Amino acid sequence: MELKISGCYPTNARREQEQWLDALKEADIDLANARERFNQATQPELIEQCVFEINALMARQAYFWRMIRENYSEGGECL
Repeated sequence: MELKISGCYPTNARREQEQWLDALKEADIDLANARERFNQATQPELIEQCVFEINALMARQAYFWRMIRENYSEGGECL
């Protein structure tokens, strides 16, 4: 999944914005891997562990999206 943000934001915030996008991409990969482990798990303890991991990764994604929106909404000069 390729994420691009266009629009106006401060030049010094561009690097921070890109860092949040990189972190979000990494969380997406981790979530896909966790879901694959869930699909392959057969023991109840492993299934439960996968559920906790998936929930934690979804919370991490929500945090990254929130930070991206907050940084983007600060406005600034157009690139």
